[in-house]
Amino acid sequence: DLPEGIKLVKSDRLDALSSLKRAAIAEAEKVMVYAGSDAETFNTCLAIRELNERLHIAAFFDDRDTARRAAKLAGLEAIVSNASEALVRAAQDPGAGKVLKALSAANVGATIYSATVNEQTDTSALKLALDASEATLICVSQDGGHDFEFAPFPPLVKEGSAFFYLCQKRLSAQQIAGGFGGAHVSITV
Repeated sequence: DLPEGIKLVKSDRLDALSSLKRAAIAEAEKVMVYAGSDAETFNTCLAIRELNERLHIAAFFDDRDTARRAAKLAGLEAIVSNASEALVRAAQDPGAGKVLKALSAANVGATIYSATVNEQTDTSALKLALDASEATLICVSQDGGHDFEFAPFPPLVKEGSAFFYLCQKRLSAQQIAGGFGGAHVSITV
């Protein structure tokens, strides 16, 4: 079952501009690429970027070096299997591998979601706002999203920074902003 507004595209060549235009990539906000090879994934991401410079691309790669290059050249979020890291965590701390799998599963209990603050925000107020919706702040990503700050959190979340939270369902911007107790805080989900 696909959520409303989600389209799947299947094509002989995912990097063909005609297929991407048929998928309305030019108007899309987010796209996920999972192709048959890293080369096809990379080419598809470049073709997507040609049609839409502003959308968020999440793409799966087998090779870490290809993923790094694609992230740099096509401005995307590269996902590489973390199976070996999960295996190490499971060996060091029994059950940790299962927890990591559960946290990343979209259909099992609580999972990780992200949102952005559109103005500088007090981190303790953000934590309280999330608590009001039974969500837990996991980390903050400032300065272009390359580093993650876990507890202890910085005192302020800078304008345009992303924050990640754990919750049973995605919260709307209004739900998060409503938890600030009357203070106006602009959130984008």
